[in-house]
Amino acid sequence: MSQSTAIISKKKGNRVFLLVVAVFACAVLTIFNYNTIKVVSGINAYISGESTYSKNQKEGVRHLMTYLVYEDPVEYELFLQYISIPSSTGSGLHGLLNSSSDSFVRESLSKGQNPPENIDNIIWLYKGFRHYKFMQNAIAIWWQGDSLVNQLIHLGVDINKATPFADSKADSLLKRQFFNEINTLSIELTSKEIEFSAVMGRVGRKSASILFWVNAIVITIMLTSVVAFSNMLIYKLEKSKRKLKKINTGLVATNDKLDNFIFATSHDLKAPINNLQGLLNLLFMIPATDPVQENIRNKMNASIVVLNANINRLEQLMLIDSKPDADGAEIELQDLLFQILEEHKEFIDAADTSVSTHFELEKLRYSESGIKEIILNLLSNAIKYKSPDRSGEIKISTYLKDGFFVLRFADNGLGMDVSLHGDQIFGLSKRFHKDLSGSGVELYLVKKIVERNGGMIKAQSEIGVGTIFELFLQKP
Repeated sequence: MSQSTAIISKKKGNRVFLLVVAVFACAVLTIFNYNTIKVVSGINAYISGESTYSKNQKEGVRHLMTYLVYEDPVEYELFLQYISIPSSTGSGLHGLLNSSSDSFVRESLSKGQNPPENIDNIIWLYKGFRHYKFMQNAIAIWWQGDSLVNQLIHLGVDINKATPFADSKADSLLKRQFFNEINTLSIELTSKEIEFSAVMGRVGRKSASILFWVNAIVITIMLTSVVAFSNMLIYKLEKSKRKLKKINTGLVATNDKLDNFIFATSHDLKAPINNLQGLLNLLFMIPATDPVQENIRNKMNASIVVLNANINRLEQLMLIDSKPDADGAEIELQDLLFQILEEHKEFIDAADTSVSTHFELEKLRYSESGIKEIILNLLSNAIKYKSPDRSGEIKISTYLKDGFFVLRFADNGLGMDVSLHGDQIFGLSKRFHKDLSGSGVELYLVKKIVERNGGMIKAQSEIGVGTIFELFLQKP
């Protein structure tokens, strides 16, 4: 392997490596963020569950104390109703600890007034992190809280059994004892609830901090890789542009030399061709002694005419391809067309052809030489392929279409099969009526001029009906 090949291979390897790093970092960031968001959602679900747990436990305590004071059975029923909510949540967590079925866990947590989306997050967080210390600590605290709730339920049952209380000193002491036990359990439950929230809150804050720093590090790696990759691409692009500019400069120089050669050659050929034409004219002045001589002279003359036409066409093509249009000036199309028709009146009349116009737009900013060349070539093409069965009609119009100034040429000539020749209509030296003479260069020149000035040309044609050309010249 050569040294240059090794360097290219190394640079390509560096680009691939940077791209792989960026893609890998993006994948890591996506997976990490997804799981971190799930963790935070799970922690929030536990904290939300604890809030519901605490609220209903406190309501249960309030109704139990009210029942103890007023001995109203409705208050006892309300106590059982409210205390069943934290009890159900506790049953769900016990189900998780004991690997009970998901359906049992979901049903228990749902009875504990946990929303369905929170239930999914509670189960996911426990199953994924049950071996982590923070989860073990949180579950241990919750377990202790559930034990206190169960004690509260049993205390409520004992109070209900002791009701009604007699108006005696012993029952008064028993009531006071019940009040003290309820109060003690309530204080301990509140303490456990605060402790549980503190544990989960610390985990949530730590997760948010980890999320921030991991994102910052991974995004920095991604940005560094992308910037390095972009710099490599920019360097490669600049290098390619310099190389292309150098090649273009060489091509321009080569084209200039080729243009000079063609012009010089065509100029040098014209003199001997004109001399040959002059000698042939002198030869025609001498009567031919036999038909063979006459035939030879006619063929020689035809060959010289064709050769001269080919040289003129070559020069014309060179001018179209290499000579830029002059800056556009505002042109009165009606006046310009009248001038062209007057200059070529004999040619048009001899072809038994009429020209009519309808201009919705009369002024055009364009190269005057370019628009003249377009009109002359389209006129020549229409007359050349005029139908022998009828007088020729050429209709020239202008209008606005799709934001473009459109020049439309329509004739009633021979027409052609666009579906068959559509891609070749504007090709160089393309002719579709073999029985008619011509160079096939007119439409090629028209297309060149139009496209060089930022426009486009479209053709519609039907055999025996005629042809329509739409020239989209510019946006007014």
